[in-house]
Amino acid sequence: MKKIVIYTAASDNVTVLSPPSCWRDQADFVVFQDHLAAPEGWDRRPLDHKSDDPIRNIIRHKILAHEYFPSAEYTLWIDPSIQLNSTLTLERWISESLGSLELAAFKHPERNSCYTEAIFCIEKRLDSTQVIDRQMQGYKNTGYPPKNGLADCRVLLRRHTPKIRRFNDLWYKEVLEHSHCEQLSFDFVAHLAAVEYVRLPGALLDNSHFELRPVNQPVHAGVLNPCTVVKDFQKPDAIILAHPRSGTHFLLACLASHPRIFPRGEFLVSYAKFGSSEYANLLGVKQHLYTNKPGYFNVGIVMYENIPTYLKLFGASVDTKIIHLLRNAENVARSVSQLEADRMHYQNKVQKHITREQKLLPHVAITMKVINVLREQMYIKPQFRQFIKLKKPSSLEAGIADIKRFIEHAQTRNSQMLSAYPHKFVVNYDELTGNAQVNELPKAFCTEILNFLGLDYHPLVNNLKKTG
Repeated sequence: MKKIVIYTAASDNVTVLSPPSCWRDQADFVVFQDHLAAPEGWDRRPLDHKSDDPIRNIIRHKILAHEYFPSAEYTLWIDPSIQLNSTLTLERWISESLGSLELAAFKHPERNSCYTEAIFCIEKRLDSTQVIDRQMQGYKNTGYPPKNGLADCRVLLRRHTPKIRRFNDLWYKEVLEHSHCEQLSFDFVAHLAAVEYVRLPGALLDNSHFELRPVNQPVHAGVLNPCTVVKDFQKPDAIILAHPRSGTHFLLACLASHPRIFPRGEFLVSYAKFGSSEYANLLGVKQHLYTNKPGYFNVGIVMYENIPTYLKLFGASVDTKIIHLLRNAENVARSVSQLEADRMHYQNKVQKHITREQKLLPHVAITMKVINVLREQMYIKPQFRQFIKLKKPSSLEAGIADIKRFIEHAQTRNSQMLSAYPHKFVVNYDELTGNAQVNELPKAFCTEILNFLGLDYHPLVNNLKKTG
């Protein structure tokens, strides 16, 4: 084995990118993956299934590099979506990157603390809220400071020393005992173990050595692995399809006021959170999440980005009734930008407002930082790759116009996809409500949409509590 190992790990529904030719003779390339044939240039090894949790099985390989490569002097972990793209020799890049230290990672492009990362993980439902809250409270109790930095753990360079081996072991212990979202614990463990790490120059999306490429990857590594799919996970009778911030929950709340309609909410997002965890057996979760309620017309929400997961679970069946919820793209762009601005400014207070129905927080100003964060989030999604070469906006209005174009592209792209479905009903949110959440939808609209669903007329009233 060479003294340098470049490696990654993935479930079988993730495509690993090929390594570059420039480093193939300077390092061993290893991918831990069970059954897929390794791309050219990789040495495939089966995953070490030490845990019943498929996510932690992947993360174990990422963290415990010293166990899997005991004779290596250096290891470089890269996520499966990372394409190496360096013109330097590998040894020179390692020497320039590490200097006299033992650990290197990029600075996180958006957040600067594990506490703000925790809010993000909760909002994206990457792990249980209770688990993450308990972990962060534990860190606060030790005196771990806020804004102490946050690493982007998609690329990790390590020099194998006794100090790094101890760091790896402590980090994996945190992942076993707390959240499997490993970025939450990285900086805390570095602080605990007194390991100083180098922040690699630039950012992962803006450097001359690594490139982020779209791959066939699930919502979170391992969550939608075929072995974890619940057999009785049933397709709803109808779905509301839209881009985020388009009024989906408002419409579902109104539909839920009909005595024959049962709302399953964002069932795919919930499935990613609960589908393979201990919460699956909680009273009421299975009925609300996995199966339709007998005798009711079951309606769920599917965001554009969840369409691949929906098709993976149910296939492209044409009997699905689809309510395609559209909204003026500029209104969506400003709404998304405002939500991100509030989130970045108020941090956990925004989450409390959402969950506890506190008094509406005053909106903060949308800034270029907010716009650039949103643009970066959109760039990594395959459906927006055609916009990757757009120059950074020259003004705030130009930035919002960029996001507007993203929204318009998503609406057009998915409208074309829906042409194969005979049962679809297009709703314009702005025309329907005047861009305000009214208490009751117009009678003509209620009649029209209920006829589409095959249900008797009933006033549709905004009642968000009915969506759970």
